[in-house]
Amino acid sequence: ELLRLGASVLKVQQQLLQLAPTPAAQADAIASVVGTRVTLAAKALSASVLISRLWGVKDCAQLVAQARSLSEVGSEGAAQLAERIALSLTAQEIPALILGDLAHEEVIMRATPLFSLLLQTRRLDEPTLRLLWSACATKSTAVSKQAASLLCEILRHRACPDELQTALLDAVGAACADGASEGLAGLLNSLAESVYRQRTSPDAERFALMLWRLLALPPKSVSAPTRASLEATLVLLLHAAPHERRLQGVLAAARPL
Repeated sequence: ELLRLGASVLKVQQQLLQLAPTPAAQADAIASVVGTRVTLAAKALSASVLISRLWGVKDCAQLVAQARSLSEVGSEGAAQLAERIALSLTAQEIPALILGDLAHEEVIMRATPLFSLLLQTRRLDEPTLRLLWSACATKSTAVSKQAASLLCEILRHRACPDELQTALLDAVGAACADGASEGLAGLLNSLAESVYRQRTSPDAERFALMLWRLLALPPKSVSAPTRASLEATLVLLLHAAPHERRLQGVLAAARPL
């Protein structure tokens, strides 16, 4: 039923677009059905049937692509359309539906345009970021891997503000204060390999210090497999670090000896 309703809304949109003589008018035509399309997508993403959830995220991604196409041709209404889509995505809690109890790797894989739009319109907030990194640490292996890939895409995005990067490290650091699970260790490895290994910023320094702090915890707080993963992640960072930082790492590791 949802898919039939969605097809009907798309048909109405297509008819409106045929009557729109300019890119600005086309943006208005799409904007007129944004609320309906995102509402239907939210219902689809709440369904237990995977094909419905895939349709929901795909339709939202198509909306984002249409807004981007209008922006590329310089449409006057493109920015307002993007804002309207982002507002609807947050109002219908689309990120929470994608990353919640029904999270699936195929759905998350198709959600990158949605999160990129939220980032570019400054609507990707700390609670949404927490949902994302929590999914990396607590979901199944396939979901965790895809969520980590999405998180790394966000952190590498040129529109990602410094305060969001800092908020992530604060949240993950707090979660790791008394120890780390294998899921969190896997997330830290993904962040090191895809994001922080290539940086020399203060956030990269903080990330490395967090690894050192975790490795200094007593054995009862960090299992042997998790500790091995953390050690491999730290070595990965040190391989790409400046000579002075590598030397500091060697001295710190040798101090207990």
